[in-house]
Amino acid sequence: MLKKFLFLSPLIFLIIEGSVQAKEFSLAPVYDTYVSNDTYEGPDRYESEVAIGMHIRDVVSRRNVGFLAYDLKQLSALKCTFSDISISNLGHDIGGVVNVYGVLESQEHLVSEGMTWNTAPGLMNDPTPAIDQPVQLDLDDVTDILLTFTSPVRVRESTEISQALADFLNSDTNGYVAFMFAPAVGGNTILITTDQEGGGSLLEGEYTEPTGNASKPSPSPDDTEVARDVVLSWAPGKYADKHNVYLGTNFDDVTNADTSSPLLVSPAQDINSIDAGRLEYDQTYYWRVDEVNSAPDNTVFKGAVWNFTIESFTYPIPEGKITVMASSQSEDQGPENTINRSGIDANNMHSKETDTMWLSAEGESGLPWIQYEFDKAYKLHEMLVWNYNGETVLSWNGLKQVSIEYSVDGEIWVQLDNVSEFTKAPGTKNYASDITVSFGDFSVKYVRLTAESNWSNGLLDQYGLSEVEFRSIPVFAKYPNPESGQTDVAIDMTLGWKAGRGAVQHNVLISTDQQAVEYGSASMATVNQANYSPSLDLSNTYFWRVDEVNNANATAVWEGDIWNFTTADYIFVDDFESYNDIEAGQEGSNVVYLTWVDGYDNPTVNGSTMGYVSGSSLEIDTIHNGTFSVPLQYDNTTANISEVTANTSNLPCGSDWTKGSPEALILWLYGSSDNSTTEQIYVEIDGVKKIFSGNISQEGWQSFRVDLEDLGINLSNVKEVTIGFEKIGSTGGSGMVFIDDIALYRIAPASQTLATVDFVTTAPTPGTDDISNFVGPTKDSENISGGDDNRLVSMSRPAQGQTFLTGDNAAGYSMTGLWIQHVLYPQGETTIYMTPPGSQLGIRVTDPSASGSDEFVINSAIYIITGEESNIFPSTYTTSQGTGEWIHVTFSVPVVLSANTEYGFDLLGILTSGYPADLFFEIAGIGDSAPGGNPYTDGTAYVSGSSGRANNVLNTISGDRVFVVELDAM
Repeated sequence: MLKKFLFLSPLIFLIIEGSVQAKEFSLAPVYDTYVSNDTYEGPDRYESEVAIGMHIRDVVSRRNVGFLAYDLKQLSALKCTFSDISISNLGHDIGGVVNVYGVLESQEHLVSEGMTWNTAPGLMNDPTPAIDQPVQLDLDDVTDILLTFTSPVRVRESTEISQALADFLNSDTNGYVAFMFAPAVGGNTILITTDQEGGGSLLEGEYTEPTGNASKPSPSPDDTEVARDVVLSWAPGKYADKHNVYLGTNFDDVTNADTSSPLLVSPAQDINSIDAGRLEYDQTYYWRVDEVNSAPDNTVFKGAVWNFTIESFTYPIPEGKITVMASSQSEDQGPENTINRSGIDANNMHSKETDTMWLSAEGESGLPWIQYEFDKAYKLHEMLVWNYNGETVLSWNGLKQVSIEYSVDGEIWVQLDNVSEFTKAPGTKNYASDITVSFGDFSVKYVRLTAESNWSNGLLDQYGLSEVEFRSIPVFAKYPNPESGQTDVAIDMTLGWKAGRGAVQHNVLISTDQQAVEYGSASMATVNQANYSPSLDLSNTYFWRVDEVNNANATAVWEGDIWNFTTADYIFVDDFESYNDIEAGQEGSNVVYLTWVDGYDNPTVNGSTMGYVSGSSLEIDTIHNGTFSVPLQYDNTTANISEVTANTSNLPCGSDWTKGSPEALILWLYGSSDNSTTEQIYVEIDGVKKIFSGNISQEGWQSFRVDLEDLGINLSNVKEVTIGFEKIGSTGGSGMVFIDDIALYRIAPASQTLATVDFVTTAPTPGTDDISNFVGPTKDSENISGGDDNRLVSMSRPAQGQTFLTGDNAAGYSMTGLWIQHVLYPQGETTIYMTPPGSQLGIRVTDPSASGSDEFVINSAIYIITGEESNIFPSTYTTSQGTGEWIHVTFSVPVVLSANTEYGFDLLGILTSGYPADLFFEIAGIGDSAPGGNPYTDGTAYVSGSSGRANNVLNTISGDRVFVVELDAM
């Protein structure tokens, strides 16, 4: 029987040619800024670090226009067609009308780092307009308006779909598109940019890959550092029988080539790859694959032109890997100038400014010398030299006869033979290196140049150089995958790297001990390919290096750099992101209830239903992370159980739960006030049941932890996972919870249950072990110092904190709750506050001594406001004196604290369902400068983070909060 009524959203799939499916995409900008022409910040200002948002304004003293750019190269290379395009924006607290224009390709180069009002495309900027004049556009640089939208306020919203936007993308030829966001006349708005968490204007829509064309080229378009003996490959067109491959060094030639062209390097070949032979170093190549259908039509689908660049023969040793010293130096003309590229422009031309060069001191006894030390031995090919380039007679200080020595260890030195006389520098700007010293590809760590003469023929006794560049053969492993420093790496990651030239084997050392890798004592594996699959654990930082081996060289092993990565904290059992609503049995179908089998067909035995029974089966509004969660409905009024069961072979985690060494399973669930409280949710793994201790009638995300060790099962072969509700009592109950993000953790947090936040009109009475401060302000000016940013609990403000000192109970304390007070100012003084039911309050316990480190936050939890504070209107701001009410939070999980130790707590407003549902109130506290001073001596107020984003830095402020920390001696 058809279990559920299914539908296909037109925004998910677009059917073309009968079987081609459009795919969704969402891209963050690669470039994001605004330019200004006002007295506040313009017109020559470049907004490189946008801290507030992309301002789009045309009001007095605020003239701003925004720019965004997106990289579509990968999709463009596939010759994709774009459709249903919109832009998703996150607004600030100013809404307004925005017009979006496309920047013409001829002007795209102007949209780059350093752009100002005077250089930006689309603006009247030549001649420079007067400051603070209304925005005037230059429509010769941009398209007509592609889209007009009203900026959202504190929420993310997508604009209407724009066919003009799709047409603009489809007309693009280089895979890079730029947009100008301009205000309507007199308009005023702010969009949150990529510099802020959760920000960014996302380009969204669908793309369709043509079925007849070749796609997915390897190397990818614009790849550099490609090996000379590269094998070109691609995904063939759906109906391709043969492939015509064109290859050349000129884009136009490859674009226009036909079957009579010599650039057709492989006509009518059968396989979808080709060995291109040994290509030239440093050369950019263009290639095209035309797909040829089989008879009788033999249709030819002309392919896109792709490109790649072959690696260089040699590479400069970076400045940061070179140390330099000299026998002497003149003032401001130290030897470091020869490697720091001072005086060198983007075209490798040197200036004639002497303070960018090295010059020995006057009257030096003995022959002057300059010595370079690399961080390790390199296979040194050559040294490029720019001689001393001082103007006119000063160029005579340049070296003429030079002896050069090199060494591997700094003790045994070898004289370099056949060193030619150094050419005299011209003493003019734009001086190109004209001296090349060959080192014969020896293994070298030290190089010393000794000056035997200069170009003055004895008239000048100083010697100098402008710049040197050492170029080596790339024999070391490089370009690690994952990149060094990468986090959230999957434990089944296969490590990869670009092999050093000539390497025949690779020694891979990896460990969580950095010194073991550095000293070579870590476990080592020898492999023949440039990849290795280690056994990794979750939540670990690994250090690794690759030593390249070529026994044919004088130096057989080239020791690599040390890289690092950090593995993910968890493995998903199921995050519910892969499911869809394509009817079971159809191509691409993946419905959730076939993986998690429920009792829909037999409700008197099993009262569960996994997913909604009409419309989409998945939940898109109430989610923990990602795009979907799944509703699990239970009804035990007739059935004894309501449960769903999944076979681990059908889940992302698989059956081996020892991989990554996890210690616990975490499941996130969201309850409802309509849920029966007689039943409780459980997780059963291979027949072993664990029951959740939280409250499924509360609305808010809670986590359920199951310790794997307590199950007593074979974790290397887990077969089934069940989520269910067992009938309690004679009548049973019913309800629904949302399930999301079931995962295995090695270092797992405790179960996070939700607790109500109560409002109390009378002050609490501290217990024996409690710590408190009851001294508060009588007016606004006496509150904690520094204004609203230091006392306002809101998602848009820093976390509001307070330190305190525990007592001397040797066994320590259990922190079970917290009281804080809302301000109550005298009549006539105001505060803005809003604490609507359903909003969320974040509370952290901190270690002040660990400020700035990952250990700063000891414990964090989110609590839901369920009580009501007086005079609160959830839908709008309210201006009043404040209530003076106490806010009481009972911790869902107590926090263990040591004796005689300083700790802190802080509070954050959590944005939940969009502005203005933000929790927003002013906390009571006393400033040190208040009349009578501040009597509390065992703590101080602080803030942490900014713009609603918590971080790990404690910034002390003057004063103390009004609070009670509830403690129980252990």
